[in-house]
Amino acid sequence: MSTKKTLSSKTAKAAPDEPLYRSSSAALLARIPVATLRVWERRYRVASSRASPSGQRLYNQADINRLALIKQLTQSGHAIGSLAALPLELLQDIAATQGRLPQPAVTGSFASPGAPGLTWRVAVVGAALAQRLTLGQVSRHVSRHLAVATTWADLASLPASQVADVDAVLLQTPSLHDDWLDQLEAAIAMWPRVSIGVLYGHASDSACERLTRAGIAIHRNSLSDMRLGVWLASLANQAAPAAALPARRWDDAQLAVIATLSSQVACECPRHIAELLQLLSSFESYSAECQSRHSADAQLHQYFNQTAGEARVAFETALLKMAALDGLKLP
Repeated sequence: MSTKKTLSSKTAKAAPDEPLYRSSSAALLARIPVATLRVWERRYRVASSRASPSGQRLYNQADINRLALIKQLTQSGHAIGSLAALPLELLQDIAATQGRLPQPAVTGSFASPGAPGLTWRVAVVGAALAQRLTLGQVSRHVSRHLAVATTWADLASLPASQVADVDAVLLQTPSLHDDWLDQLEAAIAMWPRVSIGVLYGHASDSACERLTRAGIAIHRNSLSDMRLGVWLASLANQAAPAAALPARRWDDAQLAVIATLSSQVACECPRHIAELLQLLSSFESYSAECQSRHSADAQLHQYFNQTAGEARVAFETALLKMAALDGLKLP
């Protein structure tokens, strides 16, 4: 009799009162682009999502945990096609026994402020965690050089001026109580381009969900050095969040109308700008969905996506200025 594990045999059905999340929320909680989640679901059936009466894909917490682990392993160099059908237990075994595969360094002029370099500088809240990270048993499992830049006894003593010079803030706390969570959420506003990881001892489900919804990586304190290193490696390979860009101002149909407008200046600038905006918007969407095997590739495509979006916004602004000067009526 075959003993091969399958995804369907290891996926628990959602309890009647278990919270379910739509694709956008599930992607946020698993810290993957929603476009990537949809491609994974369409091509590989990577999670046991179910459909709502309206046809929306719904994910439970077990699905989200699975997605986050698969993201970690794809960043290690594993192909998504080889992971999609594996049960959660086997995915966890792969992460535990193999750890992180060597990652190509992101080099060249495309390296963004959030792209990984050779050194991962962290500020640590909690003396015990800082000491553990400096012993070397943990850091050898992280694919980049782990450097503890500064250590603070508690969250209240960590000033924003110090955080600006590091790639991540790692916090250790015995419990996630409301006052501590409020203090952390207030501090996050001062750390717009810093990854955040929290190790905790005890917490309610609502406290964990509150942190996860804020995009913070969390884990229980009870981790071996190797497992802690693997978790930190996953955090290190996540680029700091880029500045959010506004959605497209005009869709392709509206841009086609703009291309026909006549300017008071004897030129075809409206048509040229409209064509550029169509190309930039198309590439912005493409780069967001592009599948990558290595984390360096993922960072490159994330950079392409951000750059295309910034260029789109710049040309949208230019078109608005031209319209104001020439009296063009834009859609």
